[in-house]
Amino acid sequence: MRVFIDKLSGVTVSDCEQVHLSLSHALDVQDPIPHTYTLEVSSPGLDRPLKRRQDYARSIGKLVRLKLTNALDGQWRLTGRLQTVNEEGVVLEMEAGRTTELRHLAWNIIGEARLEVEF
Repeated sequence: MRVFIDKLSGVTVSDCEQVHLSLSHALDVQDPIPHTYTLEVSSPGLDRPLKRRQDYARSIGKLVRLKLTNALDGQWRLTGRLQTVNEEGVVLEMEAGRTTELRHLAWNIIGEARLEVEF
């Protein structure tokens, strides 16, 4: 059984351990799974997918990678810093040579979105 946990301030190893112990105890008491199982508790990861608008809103200011459903100017993938999230879609700040440009992208053109890992 795999359980993912998340919180606004980020998930620590201690958070995973605490949830694991609590869930493990509850599962042992209730015994809903008749066979042997392994319980894994983790966070969605640094490059987590953005699925809900709430996920996007939490990621404002972060670098994201988008896969598009339709190519824009011949590009199927875009990477930029998430600036705005609203009912119409998102705004990405993207590098264009030595300058930056803002790209407005409607929800219906975003096929998949993930946070980019920054070091």
